[in-house]
Amino acid sequence: MVFAWAALIWYASSSSVPAIGPEGRLSELLANLAHAPEYGVLVVWLALALPRRDGWPAIGPRSVCWILLVVVLYAVLDEVHQSFTPDRDASAFDVLTDFVGASATLSCIVAAGGARASSKETLPRKISPRI
Repeated sequence: MVFAWAALIWYASSSSVPAIGPEGRLSELLANLAHAPEYGVLVVWLALALPRRDGWPAIGPRSVCWILLVVVLYAVLDEVHQSFTPDRDASAFDVLTDFVGASATLSCIVAAGGARASSKETLPRKISPRI
């Protein structure tokens, strides 16, 4: 699935930018924001490819570094690829958005599978008023 998702990202980078709303800065911002979930999903597939511990991906500091390195390298490669696509250009801001989306997703995965994680922690808590 990692390679399938990476291929889908590559394919999307090969086409023209979809029009999102009226042309202008807002449209560009909305198109850029699509990068975060796109690379967040890539992180999910990379994490699921790791060995398991108690049914959850075993993600330690070394795994986090490797996953983020792979994501950043692929994001840079994808931006270089975009620079050769008509009506597209390479953007460091896109790489930054990719990294932020990947980091946020990875931190959620690490927290959900961490030593302090429990089903009690992830269920919604009832807020009781203090008297």
